Amino acid sequence: MIKFKKGAFASLRGVKPFSAKTWSLSGCNANSSGGLSFFKQTIVTAQSIFYTYSLKEMPVFEPNEYFWKHHWDGKEEKWVVYARVI
Repeated sequence: MIKFKKGAFASLRGVKPFSAKTWSLSGCNANSSGGLSFFKQTIVTAQSIFYTYSLKEMPVFEPNEYFWKHHWDGKEEKWVVYARVI
């Protein structure tokens, strides 16, 4: 996985995470296709006979005192800890 950038985490406000999963009958899992570019990924997906896409919506997460007590050691900036834990 790649690291998040500062954008959504700089204000330390709540974020709503989502998780996406794809699958096809041809055995092509678009999530694990070796880091294809968007264009190549679109071609692979379009060639699938049957393709499913599921999106999992998770609850909004806002950092609280418990979060900071258990995940922040004071050495990193708060937004870095928030992004890493999410």
